[in-house]
Amino acid sequence: MKSEIPHDIHDRMYKHLDAFHAHLKHRATERFRPFRGRLWPLRLALAATAAALLLITGTLLFGGTAEPTWAEVVEQFGSVPFFNATMYARSSAMAEPVQLELWMGLGGKLRLRAGNEVLFGDQGRAVEKVCFAPPSDSSPCVAHAERMVRSVIEQLGKAEAFDLNTLIQALPLQGALSPPLANHNASISRDLVVFDLTYEPSPEWVRIWALRESRLPMRLLFWQPETGESLDVVLSYGNPQPPEFFDPEAFRDAIASNSSMPNQAYALLDDTGGRAVTPQDVAEQKAARRNPPEI
Repeated sequence: MKSEIPHDIHDRMYKHLDAFHAHLKHRATERFRPFRGRLWPLRLALAATAAALLLITGTLLFGGTAEPTWAEVVEQFGSVPFFNATMYARSSAMAEPVQLELWMGLGGKLRLRAGNEVLFGDQGRAVEKVCFAPPSDSSPCVAHAERMVRSVIEQLGKAEAFDLNTLIQALPLQGALSPPLANHNASISRDLVVFDLTYEPSPEWVRIWALRESRLPMRLLFWQPETGESLDVVLSYGNPQPPEFFDPEAFRDAIASNSSMPNQAYALLDDTGGRAVTPQDVAEQKAARRNPPEI
């Protein structure tokens, strides 16, 4: 049986071991001290990378763009130099919708196609109406639709910039306009934001869809629940049309040389994306492909 180590020897031995351990620790610290100054940029870079990853993750999970306010949507609409509105007007629940097409540039220049007629305007005033085809059975419906949107055209044409509030107030409404309220139930996509306006005590309402990123309104719907009367407006944007597009004399000259109905309805219209709009455009593009310019 082995005897136990005396306490004094035990204490001295552990003191030596502790001193040896402290010496090794000190040497290790001194050896790596020169690298401490070099490590902080790496640590900073790692921290920045981690923060960026957290930001990207949060953006993907919760959406990176804040929901635009109504004031921002109105401001963005007022900043565009040109817009096109395709409107579908209906006088009652059982009536067939009538399509009208409006092109409008800054300064009040406008052109409206309603059925077989093209109306030219300047600063909210009708300058001239050109009929390019015989009247049809739907002419009374077209006339009603034209009257329905005439106030909208007049009010927008008088403004120096496009005003979404002016457009809404010009609709055939009864009652006091409520503040626009976001309607999250009507939005099925993060790309869109939806606003509703009501007219107390009337049951009429207006809904506006706008893009979250660009803050541009894309659609406006006016609805009268009691009669089924409605106006559905699809908005699009692009480069301004050339001056001759809004010139009734230039329009007359263009349709005089071409009897095709599509050529007459959309004479002088330039597609922003460079696509053909009329049969004449198709023929010109085919001719250009057959006879490419010499380099």
